[in-house]
Amino acid sequence: MKKFIIFVNIFCMLICSCVIFADAAFTNAFATKSDIVYMTSLDNDSTVIYEKNADLVVNPSALTKIVTAKLVIEKCDDLNTLITVPSEPIRALDDVDCTRVGILVGEIISVRELLYCMMIANACDAGNVLAYHFGGNNTDAFVAEMNAYAKKVGCQNTNFLDPNGLFVAQTSTAKDIALLYKSCLDNDFFTQLVSMTYYDMPATNSYDEPRYLRTTNLCLNGAYEDYYIPAMSHGKAGTDNNDKCSLVSVATQDGYTYLCVVLNADTFDEDEDGYLENLAMIDSKDLYEWAFEHVRLRVVADTTRVVTEIKVNHSDQFDYVSLVPMTQISALVPEGIDEETCYITVVDELTKKEIDAPVHKGDVLGVASIQYAGEEIARVDLVASFDVERNYARYIGDTIISILTSKIFISIIAILVIAAIVLIVVFIFVKPTMYRGRNIRIIKGYEVIESNNPKNKANHKKKSEKEKKQ
Repeated sequence: MKKFIIFVNIFCMLICSCVIFADAAFTNAFATKSDIVYMTSLDNDSTVIYEKNADLVVNPSALTKIVTAKLVIEKCDDLNTLITVPSEPIRALDDVDCTRVGILVGEIISVRELLYCMMIANACDAGNVLAYHFGGNNTDAFVAEMNAYAKKVGCQNTNFLDPNGLFVAQTSTAKDIALLYKSCLDNDFFTQLVSMTYYDMPATNSYDEPRYLRTTNLCLNGAYEDYYIPAMSHGKAGTDNNDKCSLVSVATQDGYTYLCVVLNADTFDEDEDGYLENLAMIDSKDLYEWAFEHVRLRVVADTTRVVTEIKVNHSDQFDYVSLVPMTQISALVPEGIDEETCYITVVDELTKKEIDAPVHKGDVLGVASIQYAGEEIARVDLVASFDVERNYARYIGDTIISILTSKIFISIIAILVIAAIVLIVVFIFVKPTMYRGRNIRIIKGYEVIESNNPKNKANHKKKSEKEKKQ
């Protein structure tokens, strides 16, 4: 089979090139047909298994309904509450090309069955009725709550415009959809809702016959061999008016659980049988199969493994202290990779170059990056592996030497030397010249005589002679 051959080729590429699943390396080795793909572990601290354009902003289309369902479930005290369908939400879809189950104005339907219609059959008329009712007869108010919820769970690029994803201007990303879907999994009814493959809706006051709802997520339907994923527990699929396909889902096998998002995928006649295949579902299936077969949780850093040493000052016991991982680190990695095949590098900007004693075992002194094939798969704090005591005599001596050799001390000495030289120069060369050419003042009685002034000398001579004659 063509898909099997493609999968085998991909597997051989991975083995030959020893490429890990971390972002760029794995993306280059495992070629998905879709442009936007994101897979993360739900077991191991949300480890990213695969990422391709996961931050690219696109229209989430029908995946919008997962937030509509979540809010309705939270706001409704009794899912068996009956709603008489008003005109406004039904008329709002007039002339709109969308999936419906034929809900009529005046029809009486329970909240539970409206949720079945919206999430199993992807019915937009059911979504409109729910949003209008739980928005206080105001669909825009309900949409505002949807956007507030998206921000609450940490979405960065999501903006809803309607409860069904009909407006092409709506935005989200694969990462945001993963956050939203993960936030819904704490509700048992929600997970039941997105795991259902069919529901036979009983007759109502508007219909004498039941309506048969069938899931649009064909990965849950064993009748579709190309799409069926036995390990998939639940998910929500959607297709927009441009035949772009999306799927968010969760699958569990052998103790490993993954969440996968594929957005904006094309339809393509992959088998050349005249039928267009949904590439969002095909990529999800291929990626789940690879992850379950080849990705394993392995110890990649042990607490006894010496990563580096740093210099210790003021101790005659040890000149260096060894740094080891603070905790044992396990990571999801391709099968065959473990602590021996990964390598650990010190993160220089987060690790001390030297430290003063005393040092206590367990002191955090740095950070290490655990890498494989040039990609970081985890980080871990580095701690001292043993105690180092301080020698106080050495500490005092080192402190004195440190002060005497410090830049500040040397700068102060240099300034003092320069100041002394300046004072000496001033005393020797400048001070004697201060009196050259200056008038020497002779005080006699109350008179001040400038002796260096010729005129003053003459006047003083005449005055003296006159005094003698008298």
